[in-house]
Amino acid sequence: MRTVPAFVTLLSASFLASHVAGQVTGREIYEFSGSQYQPLGVVAGPDGVLYGMVGGGNGSVFELQPPATPGGSWTETVLYSFTGQNGDGWNEWPSLGILTVDSSGNIYGTTNGGGTYNAGIVFELQPPLASGGAWTETVLYSFPPNGGLGGFASTEMVIVEHGVLYGVYTAGGDYGLGMVFELRPPASSSGGPWVFTTLYSFTGGGDGAFPAVLTRGPGGVLYGLAGAGGSTGQGAVFELSPPVVPGQAWTEKVLYNLLGGKAGYGAVGLVMGSDGSLYGLSVSTVFQLTPTVTGSTAWTETTLYSLGEADSTIVERNGTIYVTTWGGNLSFGGNLYQLQQSQGGGPWIATLIHQFYGYGVPWGSLVLNQNGTLLGACLAGFIYELKP
Repeated sequence: MRTVPAFVTLLSASFLASHVAGQVTGREIYEFSGSQYQPLGVVAGPDGVLYGMVGGGNGSVFELQPPATPGGSWTETVLYSFTGQNGDGWNEWPSLGILTVDSSGNIYGTTNGGGTYNAGIVFELQPPLASGGAWTETVLYSFPPNGGLGGFASTEMVIVEHGVLYGVYTAGGDYGLGMVFELRPPASSSGGPWVFTTLYSFTGGGDGAFPAVLTRGPGGVLYGLAGAGGSTGQGAVFELSPPVVPGQAWTEKVLYNLLGGKAGYGAVGLVMGSDGSLYGLSVSTVFQLTPTVTGSTAWTETTLYSLGEADSTIVERNGTIYVTTWGGNLSFGGNLYQLQQSQGGGPWIATLIHQFYGYGVPWGSLVLNQNGTLLGACLAGFIYELKP
């Protein structure tokens, strides 16, 4: 365990000195060093604790404890280091998986290598019974080799009641074009293997292909972004509804076919908004999908704003959207935008509220705390805090 000063001035200008005066207060709260590199965002746990994964060696899972007093130092602890041996995973490139934390503090995630078939695993990390003890890793599932297609579990898994996990695998399934899966804990309290079920396999036709993002809406319905396929061949927003009778097939439906630049590698963000709409981020466009009529199968797409930059992640709260982009300024770093609709239902307005510099490229998941503080990671190897 090690502690670093809460704010480190980087003379190489790889982070925070915002050129958007008066908009946000930013600081670097932790910088990785040594063999650790490329953190992929952070997720929030109990009491403001942050969790994430970093590369280096076989990869590791870390914890960041907030300071006892505002402005103090955050403390990092490595909770688990992957071995890549005896069925364990390895995660040299952590940009291919994001953690999920349940209400009991258990951590779930995926790796892009290792396991029985060296195609990655789903793992669980359980906190120690006594403070300061070791966390316990359990491999819940080893992904099959998938014919050498190079698939990976690419996004934060969704956890629901009774500990059931849902996720996407980009190039798995019956056709090698991606799937949505369910991982259910053992029914017996005495333990046993978790049960893996493929809920839907993408065909690459009108239903889409290569799913990259998954979120959950009311009634247990899953929503996601496919990076290709659909009627345009450029990707689609899909809905996956659970069966009325348990054990029967889930139903996939395309809500919107992506057009123009909204496709492929840029299918990176989809969230269920507080108003029941879906807000998406694909390539350089922020869009909204709203059911035309309650219960209707038709959804209406509205382009909220075209940023003209390669995007990274999106969060929404109470009608305000935050989007990070990369490579959007002359120093190659990235930008943070705040999007709000103008009064009277007018056009959406994007405000540039922060610029990142040098190799401070914002990447991966973004945490929006209850007090409005944004916390995220940069590929240069540090975690940042921004207060709009």
